[in-house]
Amino acid sequence: MKTIFEINTTVHEPFNISMDEFVTTEKLRTCILKEVEDKTALNKDEILDIFVQHTFSNETLSFANNNQSIKQFMQDNKLFFPPAPLNINKVFVIDQMYRERIVVQDSIPDEKIRDNPIKTNHFGGVVNTIKKIFYVN
Repeated sequence: MKTIFEINTTVHEPFNISMDEFVTTEKLRTCILKEVEDKTALNKDEILDIFVQHTFSNETLSFANNNQSIKQFMQDNKLFFPPAPLNINKVFVIDQMYRERIVVQDSIPDEKIRDNPIKTNHFGGVVNTIKKIFYVN
């Protein structure tokens, strides 16, 4: 049986790949890396991790780089692979550029809070405006 993976990257719209469920996770990782290189501006050296995300807890699980079959990997980690419509599983690819953007955003200091007094009486402003109109000092 074929399993469809929706590959989500930070630089390209999602795309799908399908793999036989008896293919190893190592082969799956290699295939994902090749497809990401072919379809995006990313190089495989820039990719830090390939993972799935738990829908409710936001925990992540990286794809193992071993000879375990995709079917066995998914059965061992059922929480990360719930029954999906059309058997499509979301996979995320994190890259070096995304990590650097996060680090830069974390290092930007917050803006200072402006100290603008709230005017409760605008009468002085109206008088000054009228004086300017009539050139009265």
